[in-house]
Formats: sequence, structure tokens, C-alpha cells
Amino acid sequence: MYTDADDSKRKGRRLTWKSALKFLYLVMKTSSIHGFNHMTDHKRHYLERLLWLACVVLGLYGAVEVSRSTWTHYQENPTVISMERDYKEWNTSFPSVTICPTTKYEEKNVDAKAEEMTHIQDKDRLKIFLMKLANATYDTFDDVPDYFPDQIKPSEYMDLVLAVKLEFYYTVSGSNTEANTIGQLQTTITEHGLCYAFNSDIAMYNSPEYFKSKNLTYMQRGWSFFGSPLDGDVFAQVMDMNSGYLVYLHSSNETADFASQRLESPSGSYKTLDISALSIYTSGEAAALSVEQRRCRFLQETSLVLSPVYSYNLCRNECRMRLARERCGCVPHFYRPVHKYKICDVPGMRCLAKDKELLSTLRDPVTKKKVKCNCLPACEDVNYIIENDHTMPWFLGTNLKWGMTKYPRMRLKRDVIFGFIDVLVSVGGTAGLFLGCSVLSLIEIFYFFTLNAFFYVKERLQDEGGSGGSSDPSGASARAGLNPHGLSTAYLD
Repeated sequence: MYTDADDSKRKGRRLTWKSALKFLYLVMKTSSIHGFNHMTDHKRHYLERLLWLACVVLGLYGAVEVSRSTWTHYQENPTVISMERDYKEWNTSFPSVTICPTTKYEEKNVDAKAEEMTHIQDKDRLKIFLMKLANATYDTFDDVPDYFPDQIKPSEYMDLVLAVKLEFYYTVSGSNTEANTIGQLQTTITEHGLCYAFNSDIAMYNSPEYFKSKNLTYMQRGWSFFGSPLDGDVFAQVMDMNSGYLVYLHSSNETADFASQRLESPSGSYKTLDISALSIYTSGEAAALSVEQRRCRFLQETSLVLSPVYSYNLCRNECRMRLARERCGCVPHFYRPVHKYKICDVPGMRCLAKDKELLSTLRDPVTKKKVKCNCLPACEDVNYIIENDHTMPWFLGTNLKWGMTKYPRMRLKRDVIFGFIDVLVSVGGTAGLFLGCSVLSLIEIFYFFTLNAFFYVKERLQDEGGSGGSSDPSGASARAGLNPHGLSTAYLD
């Protein structure tokens, strides 16, 4: 049995649906999108209305698909790399080097450390362990003997390596005062053990002091070493070294990687490297894009747990670290200590040695597939090419000289070729092609269903309270900025 209240509710719902349909009719009648006005014209045959409905639906589908493709292009490939040739207008970063002595320990330091460790009685075996540990890398993990599994903790390995390290002697000089003022090499811990870096913005974050500080803050370096064609030949040299070495050549925003190209020079030799360079930089407009859009990272845009700065090789180092934990449940001792990563003991090193090729190359030795590290290149980088490598015997010590004898006459620029304004233009053109409208029409639709709808509902409520539920959409149109013919007054100004 229905009551008066039920009848009132049903009547209210009918009025609500009727008002909503009237409002939708008003929107379609006054919209600038082609076809809407034909579908609301009572003079049209219903088959013609269906034809216009089909055309509008197909046009809307085409506009959405093409616009989605345009947006995908903007999100995934909005940049282009072009060449610049005004070479006299820029400076080129001087090549950085990381020098890794082939002799990793000092015998007197090994003896002193062995005597200091009074809780271990077998000093001969202890000295062998310390020497093998100092030389431990992915290539030599198999050589480390498992002599004292219960007496030496893996967390102590790096301290032992530092305690027995070679007392590395050298002298730094260069072709200009800037190179001479640099003076000292920076001690850095790499996947080749203890090494020494020149003109590096990253070495400080891999130093033993930084590891012990447990600090992860970005620090701006106060100087950099550059060269230009006006400077002529610019070179630096590290002289009087007391060990043979491996040398890695890289930019100042990069570090040595285990798989990087390296050059070896024995003790008592003089190596000379003539180098050319090709740099790439990113424009300010491209830098404003997201990392995913430009597909590169700046130095301070790090996502790494190992370092507060980003570089491609640091990302690869962390990838090896994750892969080592995945394969063996632990990581080598020469990475920055991270709480969630267990440091490998000697059995862990033996496990890593079994996957030596996979870990060093980050490529499956069987399938030849690359490990997915998701490492992006640096936005600002310099690639160096060795034009000449000459090594000769030198009885006065072990020397390394390198420099730029040929300056680049072009550089690469990463810039925006398809920006947000291009997206708006393309979407507007697509809407005009498929629907006969523009981006302004989309704003019009937004206007109809916000401000216009607000005034329409407001008048509807006022009419229900005053005249018992009658409503006139044209009244709301007038209040919402529409003239009596249903056209927005904004188009009549």
C-alpha cells in the first residue's frame, strides 16, 4: 500500500530525471561540437539522428585514440639529441682517472696488523689471509682462504684492507696552475679495491672516511678542471708512483666500473695517453622534464642506496650488489655498508666466484641476456677516446701522463622537440579533425557541467520551494552566462 510520502518520492525522482535530461538537452543543443545540435533537433528524422550519433561516436573514438597516442609520445619521447659546432664557446671537462695500484698491501703493515691481532695465534696463515683479502675482487674471490671463520667477522674485512694497504707515493703535476693546485689524489673504494682518483666529483662519496661517517648528503665540489681550444694542449701527470697500476679513464661525474675498459702499466714504466672528447649536455627546458621523459639523470637525482649522487656506473655497482645478494645472500665487503645487505664471509666469496662472469659483465653467460639494471645514462657526461697509448720503460719511477691534444669541434645537446604546448596544439587539431571542435570546446564542456550546472540546480531547488517543482532550464542558462537562445555570452562579446 503506497502512502502520500511514497508518491512524493517517486514524483521527485521523475522530476529529477526529467530535469537532468533537460539539462543534457541544453548542453548538446548549445555545444560547438559538430553533430550534437543535429541529434537534438526535432525536425530531423530519427534515422538521421542515429546517423549523427554514429558519426559523433566514431569521431570521439578517433579523437581519443589519436590524442592518447600524442600524450604517449609526449611522455615517452619528447626529447631529441642534436649537434652544436660553436666549439669556441664552451669548455670541456678534463678527463678524470682512477688509478688502482696492482700492489694492494704493504708487507710491514701486514706484519704489524698480524702482531696486533693477538687473539689469533697462527701468524703465518693470518698474514696469507690478510694479503689475499687485500687483493680480493670478483676475479680473485676464489683465492681467499677460509682460515679463521669464527675469529674474523666479515664486517671487519674492510678495516683490515685499510690497515694493510700499500703506502702509495706519487707526485701530481700538470701543464697549468689549475692542475698543480689539485695536488692530491682522492682515495676511493672501488670494485678493484683501494684506488686513487683525479679530478673526480664522485670519489669523495666512496672514500673510507665517507663510508665510516654513515652520511648520505650531497656535497658540491668547489672546483673542476676544464680545458678549451684557447688553452692549447692541456695535460696532467702522476709521477714517481711506487707500484704498477690499472688506470680507468672517465668523466668527472663518473667512477670506475669493474667491466670498464682499463689500461695496465707495470712498475718502472712511463705511459702517455693522448685523448679526445665528445660531451653531451641537457638544456634547461629538457631538464624541467621528468626523469622518465628525458631518460637520463643528473648527478643529484639519485635513487641509489649506495650513494647520494647518481652515475651510470654507480647504478651498475648497485645492480651487482643486488644480484650478488640474490645469488648468494650477501654482498662483497668493498661496497658501502648498508644494513639490509649482509657482508660475505669467505664461503660467500666462493659462491660469488661461481658467478664471476655474470656479476662482472651483468650478462648471463649462457643466454647472453643482459641483467635488467634499469640504469639511465647521465644527463651531463663526457665520453673520452684514447687516440694514442704509448708505454715505455722508465728507470726513474712509474709515471702516467694524459691530456687532451685534440679538442672536440662538436658536442651533443639533449633538448625538447615535443613540449606541452605541442601537445595542446596537436590535441586541438585532432579534436578539430574528428569532431569539428577545439580545446576551447573541451573547456566549454567543463563549464557546462560545473558553473552552468550549479546555477541550474540552484534554480531547480528555488523553483521547487516556490512554485511546486516547475523548472526552466533557460532561466539557469541566463544565470550561467547563456543568452535566451542558449548560446554562451562569452562567444557574443
